[in-house]
Amino acid sequence: MHLAPVLIQPMAADDVVAVAEVVVGAPANAVVEVAGPEQFHLDDHGQHFVDSGRDPVRLWW
Repeated sequence: MHLAPVLIQPMAADDVVAVAEVVVGAPANAVVEVAGPEQFHLDDHGQHFVDSGRDPVRLWW
Protein backbone atom coordinates (compact mmCIF):
# COMPACT_ATOMS: atom_id res chain seq x y z
CA MET A 1 0.00 0.00 0.00
CA HIS A 2 1.26 3.50 -0.75
CA LEU A 3 0.34 6.43 1.48
CA ALA A 4 1.27 9.97 0.49
CA PRO A 5 3.23 12.07 3.01
CA VAL A 6 0.45 14.66 3.23
CA LEU A 7 -0.58 16.41 6.44
CA ILE A 8 -3.86 15.42 8.08
CA GLN A 9 -5.63 16.79 11.15
CA PRO A 10 -7.89 14.15 12.67
CA MET A 11 -10.89 15.28 14.66
CA ALA A 12 -12.74 13.74 17.57
CA ALA A 13 -16.19 12.21 17.18
CA ASP A 14 -17.65 14.99 19.34
CA ASP A 15 -16.31 17.51 16.82
CA VAL A 16 -18.06 15.64 14.01
CA VAL A 17 -21.33 16.19 15.86
CA ALA A 18 -20.50 19.90 16.15
CA VAL A 19 -19.90 20.06 12.39
CA ALA A 20 -23.24 18.39 11.73
CA GLU A 21 -24.96 20.95 13.93
CA VAL A 22 -23.29 23.79 12.01
CA VAL A 23 -24.31 22.25 8.69
CA VAL A 24 -27.99 21.90 9.56
CA GLY A 25 -28.19 25.11 11.60
CA ALA A 26 -28.83 28.68 10.59
CA PRO A 27 -26.12 30.43 8.53
CA ALA A 28 -23.28 31.59 10.78
CA ASN A 29 -22.09 34.31 8.39
CA ALA A 30 -18.61 33.53 9.65
CA VAL A 31 -15.79 31.07 9.20
CA VAL A 32 -16.19 28.00 11.41
CA GLU A 33 -12.92 26.10 11.80
CA VAL A 34 -12.87 22.46 12.87
CA ALA A 35 -9.90 20.13 13.16
CA GLY A 36 -7.76 18.61 15.83
CA PRO A 37 -4.89 20.58 17.34
CA GLU A 38 -2.22 18.25 15.99
CA GLN A 39 -1.11 17.57 12.44
CA PHE A 40 0.20 14.18 11.34
CA HIS A 41 1.75 12.92 8.15
CA LEU A 42 -0.59 10.32 6.67
CA ASP A 43 2.26 7.91 5.87
CA ASP A 44 3.66 8.09 9.44
CA HIS A 45 0.20 7.58 10.90
CA GLY A 46 -0.36 4.54 8.65
CA GLN A 47 3.03 3.11 9.55
CA HIS A 48 2.23 3.45 13.25
CA PHE A 49 -0.98 1.49 12.68
CA VAL A 50 0.87 -1.25 10.78
CA ASP A 51 3.60 -1.42 13.44
CA SER A 52 0.93 -1.98 16.09
CA GLY A 53 0.37 -5.45 14.63
CA ARG A 54 -3.32 -4.96 13.89
CA ASP A 55 -2.85 -5.28 10.12
CA PRO A 56 -0.29 -7.38 8.19
CA VAL A 57 -0.06 -4.94 5.24
CA ARG A 58 3.36 -3.55 4.22
CA LEU A 59 3.78 0.15 3.46
CA TRP A 60 6.36 1.61 1.09
CA TRP A 61 7.20 5.03 -0.33
